[in-house]
Amino acid sequence: MTDMKQLIAVRLSLMTLFRKTSILYGAVCGVAFAFPLVTYELIPSPIIRIMLAIALLFAGLSFCARRAEDMMKRFNDVLYTEIDPERFADEFTDELYTRKPEKWNIVASIMLGQAYHAMGSFKEEEAQYIRHLNAIAKSAKDEVTLKNELAFIGRMVILYADSGNAEAAEKAFARFRKAANEISEMTQEPAFEDLKNLVYNCYLKVTGKTEECIGYFEWRCENCRDELSRVLGHYRLAEAYEAGGYTEDAEKEYRIVAEQGKKLYCAEKAREKLAA
Repeated sequence: MTDMKQLIAVRLSLMTLFRKTSILYGAVCGVAFAFPLVTYELIPSPIIRIMLAIALLFAGLSFCARRAEDMMKRFNDVLYTEIDPERFADEFTDELYTRKPEKWNIVASIMLGQAYHAMGSFKEEEAQYIRHLNAIAKSAKDEVTLKNELAFIGRMVILYADSGNAEAAEKAFARFRKAANEISEMTQEPAFEDLKNLVYNCYLKVTGKTEECIGYFEWRCENCRDELSRVLGHYRLAEAYEAGGYTEDAEKEYRIVAEQGKKLYCAEKAREKLAA
């Protein structure tokens, strides 16, 4: 899948989720279906009433889709550009989770998990992923569920690596590698290749193989598509430099994170490192 197709798929996925959990969506459907019944005296022809109801439904759903797209863009901007994960988590959960948490899909769940990760709320992030992995375990094993399982296990490897839990990271990575091998033919898309590379190098970092992952993190800092990933990339690179004994390089990277990371947990950690 190309990057553009991946972007479109994510957009449509979240648009559908916002729309289906929207009170406005329900109101539009209700009004459209009730229209032929309440206008039978004003519009005698049933065909005309039905055609008008269909037009009303189409216009209403188009409006809901546009509203959902605008909402998704706003949430993306808050988390990935403004890097304000706390505000994102508050607004995102208020918009979706309080209404229909069972309808959350993989994209929305990983976005919330990334917000928890950025705040350093690793327990909440872990619980988010485990909940979905448990649900996947009860589902039929098709291409979609296998890909979802791989994505959540991969995020758990990154979670354990960034929180410094090497033992848990090793166990999760072994599970990730097994799952990736089972569905290797399904995961040739750039998005999954990117995930696998990030997972592997985070695993190397937390298990002490820093010399093997420094080059990747240097490359990633220069090729991130959003501010959140870029700042996290600089922090991982700083940790790798520090573990490898490259003190001056580590200090430079920590300073970037401290100055540009705003309220991220890694920015606070970077400031502590610099102060020490």
